[in-house]
Amino acid sequence: MSPDNPRRRIRAVLRTFLFVMCGLLLAAGLLLLVVPTLDGPHSHQIANEAAAVSKVRTVVTLQDRYAAAHAYNGFACELSQLKPTDQRNEADYDPLRFLTTGTQSGYKFSLLNCGSDATEQGPTIKSPLFLLSTVQQDSGLSARTNLA
Repeated sequence: MSPDNPRRRIRAVLRTFLFVMCGLLLAAGLLLLVVPTLDGPHSHQIANEAAAVSKVRTVVTLQDRYAAAHAYNGFACELSQLKPTDQRNEADYDPLRFLTTGTQSGYKFSLLNCGSDATEQGPTIKSPLFLLSTVQQDSGLSARTNLA
């Protein structure tokens, strides 16, 4: 047999192809073992909870600004009162849209027991209080946070 035998070339190509495919299969198997699963059974719920916590922080910040600007009123009693008036009008993206709808990421937000002990005699708020209620819409579980 001569070295230019077509069968030998075909076998060499097939052998190389087989080695490459085995290497790719081994690499894919190692990746499946090493790379953590990002789409686990609870990842969507965890993402929604993180978004809800972020919205709670936003409400607290906006309540502080509102209370500073309206010393005699105390805290806002409705989420829509917290929405800044100077916000850009972008119909597609509004990070504070939950202030008008009351819902975001599967949670419903509402303000309860808002007000203050402030009088017209003094500009300071003595004991401000508002209760932020977050209710997960899917399961009906609720969490209330007393923020002062």
